[in-house]
Amino acid sequence: MANYLLQRLVGTIPVLLLISLLVFLLIHAAPGDPTLMLLGEETNAAEVAKAKERWGLDQPLYIQYWRFLKSAAAGDFGKSFKYAEPVINVIRARLPATIELAIFAIFIATVLAIPLGVWAGARPNSWIDNLGTTCGLFGISMPSFWLAIMLILLLAGVLNILPTSGRSTYGIAGPEQTGFYILDSVMQKNWRAVWDALTHLFLPAIALGVNMLGILMRVTRSSILEVMNEDYVRTARAKGLRENKVVWRHVTNNALIPVITVVGLELGTLLSGSIIVETVFSWPGGGSLLITALNARDYPLVTGLVMTYTMAFVTINLIIDGLYAVVDPRIRY
Repeated sequence: MANYLLQRLVGTIPVLLLISLLVFLLIHAAPGDPTLMLLGEETNAAEVAKAKERWGLDQPLYIQYWRFLKSAAAGDFGKSFKYAEPVINVIRARLPATIELAIFAIFIATVLAIPLGVWAGARPNSWIDNLGTTCGLFGISMPSFWLAIMLILLLAGVLNILPTSGRSTYGIAGPEQTGFYILDSVMQKNWRAVWDALTHLFLPAIALGVNMLGILMRVTRSSILEVMNEDYVRTARAKGLRENKVVWRHVTNNALIPVITVVGLELGTLLSGSIIVETVFSWPGGGSLLITALNARDYPLVTGLVMTYTMAFVTINLIIDGLYAVVDPRIRY
């Protein structure tokens, strides 16, 4: 398996190069001069020329890209135009918020979707199957931005039980250690801060996880239906095993491969696709940072964020490939 994963890892190098080239060319092709956007329209030509020289924008595009590749190979994405800090530091400060949101969204989705999908697949055409199908279609067809706005109107505006934006209430969270508010609060035994962070996290996690819940429920149901017709399932029933044991021990274990695949793909999608939800809830993560960088034409920050998301997606897929053999020992690489 190690050789297989190594081959997959080497095969991602051309993918990263292609994506970096596309992002680099597209962001430079976008209208708008970053020097005028950041310095202001009233800036004179001498100051604009000086800023372009400082940021390397006076060089031909192929030289800028070559410099970026050399720096990126050493783990340096350059310095942000807007924040005047190394891009890696800006991303490191904001990425924990996106990871925290994605983890809780996928936790909510899997906890609800997998049991519902198993029950629906084990009892086709029953009331639980109809309920699961309805929930799945609702999650798949529901736009995340509309659901986010409705959640804010209902739970924050009408019922006034949850906050509408941010990661925590000012003055409650303790000193930041890892960047993950809940983990930091648990380590400091600040239970009030833990509850405050969870209340701020609930609405965006629901808005982000509902779509994945629908997809995961439908995949789980289809996989369970397929496995239920296998010979070993009929043999287990013939031996007199209880139906719950047949479903959860024999059927579910063998139906997890496509479910794990979808979870891995959706986790990568959640990391990179939380832009709208983060914007609606003013969540200070990588998604809202990307919007800010795009508006400012901050070339290094945009490219660094996209490459970070790409590498995260590749890493998640490698981990998923490794989990296949753990879930199903028959799989060999």
